[in-house]
Amino acid sequence: MSNFESFDFDEPTPESAQNPGSENEKKANGPMQAIAAAWGNANFWRVATLATIVAVAFLFSSIRGPLEQYRVSDPVVNGYVEPRDFEGIVTRLEESVVTLFCTLSDNQFTQGTAFAVDLQGYTEQGKTALFSNHHVIEDCIDQGVLTIQNLDGKIFDVTLENYDAENDLALLSADIQMTYLDLADYPPSPGFWVMSYGSADGVEGSISIGTVLNVTTDNDILVTAALSTGNSGGPLIDNEGNVFGVSTAVSTTELRQYNIVGSLDRMCAVILECDGKDYWDWS
Repeated sequence: MSNFESFDFDEPTPESAQNPGSENEKKANGPMQAIAAAWGNANFWRVATLATIVAVAFLFSSIRGPLEQYRVSDPVVNGYVEPRDFEGIVTRLEESVVTLFCTLSDNQFTQGTAFAVDLQGYTEQGKTALFSNHHVIEDCIDQGVLTIQNLDGKIFDVTLENYDAENDLALLSADIQMTYLDLADYPPSPGFWVMSYGSADGVEGSISIGTVLNVTTDNDILVTAALSTGNSGGPLIDNEGNVFGVSTAVSTTELRQYNIVGSLDRMCAVILECDGKDYWDWS
């Protein structure tokens, strides 16, 4: 036996030897485990769902036309949406729109609608200008009496200032102060929200709401808002209360029905002095 005692020197044990499964765990801690962990994570799905919704909304918001316009909720710049102040518009119409009578005798008269506009230089100083249809006043051009009646039942005489039979327009004036309607400085487009107001079938203050179907090359605005006898000469307004045109006629057959409004472009033929042949710039 040796004089030297034998000593066992323990060599350092590798970590892998101490934990045999750790190497496998490291190998497992890769992309697949991360994906698997995320797949079962509720928060991951919440974020993914939100991102999908945002992406789809962005895709559809880029589509042009009425859908794009609905992204803008302010009626000042968006003709497709409903008014921001419907009550205020109706109140203004009540103060600006009147029933127009062409009376030949006690039992012979025609009735329509007229509305006040701000036209300086087209009437005598201090008088209020009104638009209506030629076919409402034509029997009183050389005879009879023209009068208007407001919602309070008060009756006033009116004077025929000018008319355009071809475009079915008339310009009148009354020696009273009235709230006037503004003329729209932009043209209507298909899908725009519109409202007709007038004395439909002699019932004052009648309201009908719809949209613009289209605008024809004959300066007709076709609308879904209902028009009736007595609406003739009344305003068609947009969602801010601005006038697009004058309610004119209803064309009805077995296969179609068009409610027709004469656009402001018609005014430029005789009634108004415009920069060109049209009231609006269509370029």
